[in-house]
Amino acid sequence: MAIQYCWSMGYRKVIFKRDYKNLVNLVNKTTLNFGFHNWIREIWEWKKKLQSTEFIWTHRENNQAADTLEKSSIPNNSTYVSHFYVPYNLSDVLYSDYLSFI
Repeated sequence: MAIQYCWSMGYRKVIFKRDYKNLVNLVNKTTLNFGFHNWIREIWEWKKKLQSTEFIWTHRENNQAADTLEKSSIPNNSTYVSHFYVPYNLSDVLYSDYLSFI
């Protein structure tokens, strides 16, 4: 869904960082899991629609923004949340992340 959302918003060069190494390995075709093959094949098809896409594994500590979003609750009767602004609980995390790069 993340790839589809990026595509629908017009993003064509995207880097996905995940702390789930098995998923990154499956998407990057370094390992196989036939139980997930159809899901991974769907990701590969959506990946073709973007100009440049990378799937990178990183430690959870290096991806605090994603970790914060993952731990936040989803409203009732919803399967996902789409943000058109930076959520309040994410502002400090993003600022700290920014400071670590400068």
